[in-house]
Amino acid sequence: MLLAMLVLVGFGALSLMAVDDHPDQKREPISIRIAKLRGETLQLRKSLKEEEAVLDGLRRKAGALDQIRSKGLSLRGRVEAERKELDSAKSGLATLDAEFGQYRKSTASRCEEKPRE
Repeated sequence: MLLAMLVLVGFGALSLMAVDDHPDQKREPISIRIAKLRGETLQLRKSLKEEEAVLDGLRRKAGALDQIRSKGLSLRGRVEAERKELDSAKSGLATLDAEFGQYRKSTASRCEEKPRE
C-alpha cells in the first residue's frame, strides 16, 4: 500500500512538471496569454502580407526575365542566320575577286599580244 502511494505521488508530481510550461515563472491569466497570441497572430499576418507582396514582385520580375530570355534567344537565332549570310557573301566576294583577277590577267595578256602601231 505504501509503495502504491509513493508511485501515485511520484507520477502526480511528474505530470504537474510536464504540464507546467515555465516552472520558474508565475502563471499568467489566460486572457493575457490570448491577447499576446492575438497580437503575435496579427504581426505574423502583417509579415505574411509583406512577404506575399515581395513574392509577387519577384514573380513579375521572373516573368519579365523570361520574356527577355526568349527575345534574346530569338535574336541569337537571327544573328546566327545573319552570320551565315555574311559568310556566304564573303565567299561569293572572294570568288568574284578571283574571277576578276583572272579577267585582268587575260585582258592584260591580250593587250600585250596586239602589236602597237
